Amino acid sequence: MKIKAFDKILLMAVACFLLYAYIKPNLPMEVVSMKIDEEVERSVESFDDLIKQSKVIVKATVAEAEEYVSEFYSGPVLTGLNIVEVYKGDYAAGDKIMITEPYYFNPNTPNNKKLLSYYSNYAPSEKGKEYIFFLNDDILYPRWDELYLSVVDYENGRFPVIDSAYARKKLDGSLSLIMDKTGSRLVIDKMEYTELGMAEDSRNNELYKELYANVMAKYIFK
Repeated sequence: MKIKAFDKILLMAVACFLLYAYIKPNLPMEVVSMKIDEEVERSVESFDDLIKQSKVIVKATVAEAEEYVSEFYSGPVLTGLNIVEVYKGDYAAGDKIMITEPYYFNPNTPNNKKLLSYYSNYAPSEKGKEYIFFLNDDILYPRWDELYLSVVDYENGRFPVIDSAYARKKLDGSLSLIMDKTGSRLVIDKMEYTELGMAEDSRNNELYKELYANVMAKYIFK
């Protein structure tokens, strides 16, 4: 039986559609960011506030993130942490914990795009990177009826760990840098917003910079 030219084209179109449907789930998704348009309640006004409001303070490496997605709801991401050092709380170096972070992915975004929705100015923690985390019980966004720890006051409760070589590089190789609060602030003012863990440019965020300078002096370059 001869197949007409039109039938050949139709068969080829169906075959291409089936092939695309098969490989589409494996295609890398473009991530599009969007700030959640709602006012967030701030709780920290000073470094002392941050410490007092924190049930747990740790240096930790980010392990993995687990998205919570259902047909109708996408909740805050659960992030795994490998604790390196404990400054406050009932944990020890080597412990692994899960925390919630104030962002989520929309499960129903078309065109193979992944919509990242974040609160305040909080960008996702990077896998394999060290941070100082200030944590307390997550009472705003509980997951699966379980109570997890979450960062205190959004981006004001998480700070990237840097080393002295990185700090000197930011200040054009200065070898006389003293990493007290003043020296730390000089470095922070040279960091890009992405290096600060922010979702968007926050160079005018004086509170965050002031907190970060204190964190560097007390926990990172102690």
